Amino acid sequence: MMKRLSVALALFFILVVPGVVWAAPAFSPIVIEADEIVNKDLQLFSDSLTIEAGAIVNGNITVVGGNADIAGSVNGDITVMGGSVTLDGPVAGNLTIFGGNLDLGANADLKGECVTLGGNVTATDGAGINCTSTRNLPFPFLGTVPPSPPVVDNGSAEIGDAASAGRFAGLLGRTLLLSGLAWLVASVWPAHLAQVKKAAQERTAASGVVGLLTTAAVASLGAIIAIISTLLVIICVGLLGYPVLFAMGVLFALAGALGWIAVGSILGQRLLHNSDMKGNRLVNTTVAGTALLTFGLGLLQLLPAFLIVPILAGLATFVVFSVGLGAATLTLFGRHPYPAEAAAAGSRKIDDVLATLPEK
Repeated sequence: MMKRLSVALALFFILVVPGVVWAAPAFSPIVIEADEIVNKDLQLFSDSLTIEAGAIVNGNITVVGGNADIAGSVNGDITVMGGSVTLDGPVAGNLTIFGGNLDLGANADLKGECVTLGGNVTATDGAGINCTSTRNLPFPFLGTVPPSPPVVDNGSAEIGDAASAGRFAGLLGRTLLLSGLAWLVASVWPAHLAQVKKAAQERTAASGVVGLLTTAAVASLGAIIAIISTLLVIICVGLLGYPVLFAMGVLFALAGALGWIAVGSILGQRLLHNSDMKGNRLVNTTVAGTALLTFGLGLLQLLPAFLIVPILAGLATFVVFSVGLGAATLTLFGRHPYPAEAAAAGSRKIDDVLATLPEK
């Protein structure tokens, strides 16, 4: 019965909860409605932006990890990294896109320069233009922006509040996901968890270095496999590399999650070592430590960007992840101890045999 329950919970956390977590930021879409006027710069992270026709933004726009659908007027520069742009309105400044495409509508006007890196530019007539650092080369189908209409302050959109609410919802979802996985690991695989914890505690520096190297190796190898797989698809060989890329990503995510939970378990044991708790102590400390570690570091990263605390919290998150990932890698997901004890055990057995031999 316990085994069936554990399998069911594992499937729930693997298949259901991640969708809730990644969809959390979508609970508060960033939309500037028609006739709204925003008199400030906009910086969005992991959120998409929609500016409806008739809306006006007097400021620069920066979107990281999201798309931008712009039909209103923008009196400033637009920078989008890791997302695509649909432009169907006037822009008074420059437009820069990293790793995304640009789709131009019939009403698209751009007064400044247009730069796209790693993407394509398409117009409504179907013509495609490849752009890579094309400064001082304006596109012939782009006109000029007419004089900006007078600004009437009708109140600005609550962009900051919506983005903050979405990121906080995502943080709660990640905390719930990792806490549930921590309960599952501590309940079903306590021996594996103990091996990873031991490596992280006794070989912290080695685990951190291995975790850093593993991250770099996976990123480099993944990029190479993705390029090769794309070429194979182009020449009609088939999707040979994508299953390997998927499996590598899954293993990397599982190792990182196991290592993070192990560090959380260490934190929970140190904070609750004097507490008188009932039930399985390992499970309780692992869940509590993982939840505190995830929520605490994530909450610090939500502070205003001008403070140094989010930078330090991000650095701490990277260090914790690297140490945990390295510990999980060195122990092969907790299946073997690190450092290996086989050689030492073999030496002890030889010494025991020699001690039984008669002396001359």
